[in-house]
Formats: sequence, structure tokens, C-alpha cells
Amino acid sequence: MPQLRTLPIALLATASLGVAACGGDDSGGGGDDQSQIRDVVTNYAAAIADKDGDKACGFLTESARKQVEAAGEALDADGCGEVMEKVTAEASDEDRQDLKDAEVVSVKVDGDHATVQVKAGEDTGDPSTLIKGDGEWRIDVDQDSGTSTAQSGTATSP
Repeated sequence: MPQLRTLPIALLATASLGVAACGGDDSGGGGDDQSQIRDVVTNYAAAIADKDGDKACGFLTESARKQVEAAGEALDADGCGEVMEKVTAEASDEDRQDLKDAEVVSVKVDGDHATVQVKAGEDTGDPSTLIKGDGEWRIDVDQDSGTSTAQSGTATSP
């Protein structure tokens, strides 16, 4: 399966649902936030799997969308949705199914920031970050590495 980190945020975020096997510790936040976070991550993964770039981009923070758009120049793509679609076009049926079946194994909430760990297929990825703004959780970019913090399986984003 392609590394989530190699696919722009787009392929979960280009498959970027960070997955790390951490025994599912769901402590540290409210149940309502955790449910919303799980929904965002799984819906994002499904949008990537369905090659719906515009929908996937809707789950990203503004800074994450800008990062994806910046990658568009190298892909000859215009806009977040088109970049996501170009990146996901190369995903195998198996990889796309793994993303559809992605499982959030842990959620840790600290105020308006959350860290999730996701498992897709047999693979786990690095923890991903979500930020809450205007009452909604969105997948963010790792400010240190410039990669999407939503990772799943082995697909990653820009």
C-alpha cells in the first residue's frame, strides 16, 4: 500500500490518516468531540477512497488546503480538489478499500486540538492532528514537517 505520507493530504489526505497502534486510549476529551473527530477522519478517508477531491478538501483546515494546492503546481493541477483527485487516481482498489474501512484506534482531545491514530488495512500511521475552529473539527498540517496530520494506513499527504 502506498505511504500515506507520500500521497498529498489528499489521498487520505492522500491518505494521511495517521495511524499508530496505541491500544485505543480515548481519554482526554469529551465524547461529543471524539465522535465528531472520528466522523471527520472516517469521512475524509471515504472521500479520498471515492476519489472525491472537493469533499476531501472540505475536511481540511485552510493551511492544509493551501499546502495541497501548493503541491498542485508539480502535478499540473489547479485547486485542492483537483490535486486530491490526481493523487488518488493512482491508488489501487485495495488501497481505496482499506481507506473506506479505516479505523480510528485512539483519539486524544486537548482543548481545540486533537490527536488521532488510524489503522487502514494492515498498516498504521503516525498520529494526525485535528483543530477545532468555528465549532468544527478539521484535519491540519504538521507544522514541523509540512505534511498533513491525518494519516491512515500507508498513504500520506503533502
